[in-house]
Amino acid sequence: MAVDLENDLILVTAASGKQGGALLPFLARTWKRLRLQCVSDSSRERLHQQYPHAEIVQTDFADLASARRLMQGVTACVLVTPAFHPRESHYGLNMIDAAAESLRSGGLFKHLVLSSVLHSCLRALANHDNKRFVEEALIESILPYTIVQPSHVMENVPVTAIAKQDSPVFHARFDPATKFSFSTVYDLGEAISNILRDRDQHLYAVYPLVSTPEPLNYYEAMDILSARIGKQVQIQRLTMEDITKGFATTIPSNTNDDDRKAILRAFGRLMVYYDTRGLIGNAKVLELVLGRKPLGYREWVDMQLK
Repeated sequence: MAVDLENDLILVTAASGKQGGALLPFLARTWKRLRLQCVSDSSRERLHQQYPHAEIVQTDFADLASARRLMQGVTACVLVTPAFHPRESHYGLNMIDAAAESLRSGGLFKHLVLSSVLHSCLRALANHDNKRFVEEALIESILPYTIVQPSHVMENVPVTAIAKQDSPVFHARFDPATKFSFSTVYDLGEAISNILRDRDQHLYAVYPLVSTPEPLNYYEAMDILSARIGKQVQIQRLTMEDITKGFATTIPSNTNDDDRKAILRAFGRLMVYYDTRGLIGNAKVLELVLGRKPLGYREWVDMQLK
C-alpha cells in the first residue's frame, strides 16, 4: 500500500492537543492534504491560523454519524481519543466502525494509527482501561493498524515558565519520588509521522514508546532543570483539592455535570496511582521507530529553553 503524499487524506483527531501540536509540524512538511478535528472555537481558530491549507472540522465523534463524516475520503487516521472521558471507548469504537465501513465499501481507507497509552492493561486506571477496549476492538477489526503507547509525558512540566521565576517552584501532583520512563510528544510526533510515511513497515505493530533511557523521578528531573537554569527548583506538593481544581479548568466548558464528575474521578484515580507507582518502559523501541536516539530529559529541557 504505497503512500501518495499529494493525494492521501490524513485525519488527525484532537489536533489541537499536546500530541497534535507536536505531530502536525511533521505532517505539514510531508503531506499535502490534512483534515484536523477539534471541538472548541478557540482550537478551530488556532489551527486555521497555523495550518491555513488544512481542512479544519469542528466536531466530536460521540456518535457514529459524526465519525462517518470525519472518515469520509480519509486514507489514514491518527486517532487520539478524549482521555478520562467516561465514554472514551465508545468514541474510539465509533471511529473504528466508520473506518471499517469505508474499507468494506471500497473506500480509500488504508491505515489507522491509534495513540493509546503505555501498559494499557492496567485496569486500576480508567484512562488505561478505556484505551485497552479500543485497542482490542481495533485488533479484532478488519483495519490495517498500528498502535503506539506513549508514557507520562515530559510536557506536563511548564519548563519555560519555571525557568523565568526568580525562586523557581515545581508543583507536584503526586509523590515526586515515583519513577517514570518519560515520553516527549516531540519524539512521539516524529515517530507517528514516520509510521504514516512508511506505512507498510509498521502495519499490525504495537509500539510502547518511551523516550528516557532510564527511569527517573521528579526530584531527578528538577535537578536536571536546576543545573540548566542555574537556579534551584523547589518542589511543592499540591493538595488533592488544588489538583482537582486545576485539572477541572482543562475540561471543555460544554461538558455536562455527570461527565465532568466522571472525568474528575478518573483523573483522581490516576493521581492516587502515581503516588506509589509509575509507568516504566524501554526506550529501544522508540529508537527503532525514529532511527535515532530518543530525547533524554536533559536534551528535552535544552530544546524547551532554546
